[in-house]
This record gives sequence, C-alpha cells and structure tokens, in this order.
Amino acid sequence: MLSFIPEFNLEPLDDCMMAALNSEDQFDADMDAARGEFIFLLDRSGSMRGDRIKMAREALIFFLKSLPSQCFFNIVSFGSRHKQMYPNSVPVTDEIMQ
Repeated sequence: MLSFIPEFNLEPLDDCMMAALNSEDQFDADMDAARGEFIFLLDRSGSMRGDRIKMAREALIFFLKSLPSQCFFNIVSFGSRHKQMYPNSVPVTDEIMQ
C-alpha cells in the first residue's frame, strides 16, 4: 500500500516547532509553499522480465498520474546499474507527464 498522506506521531514538539506553530501567519504561508518530492525506484533486473515489468510500468504510470500538483519527482531504475530518468527531480507538469 502507498499513502501520500503523512502520518504524524504524537510525540511532544520541540521548542522550535512550537514557536512556528504559534505564529499562525507564518505557518499558513509555509504550508502554502510546501511541496513534496517523490522518488520512485523501479527494478529492471532480469527477474522483472515479462508480466512483472509490465505490471511495474503500469503501477508507475498510475502513481505518476496521482501525484499532487506543486510537487517534484524523479525515477531511479536499477538492474546491474542504476540510472536516473532526470539529473534532478522535475516538477509535475502536463508536458513532463506526456
């Protein structure tokens, strides 16, 4: 299962975090500017032949289409070597999704 919703633990917040939370205007501005970065790992080794790689590709496409706007992503595939799809994570745009 994959969840895009973060889970926050209930441990006490440190003093720095409490100060940020007490400043509502600053906190709201920070949340508006918040962005996520998602790194997808794709196994392309020999054991992924046939239906396995096809299913992995379909799952990857599904997750890419489900990404929230204002976030960044990259895909790292690995087999005998690893390879990044982009040198740095890229924003979710219609052009890149095509």
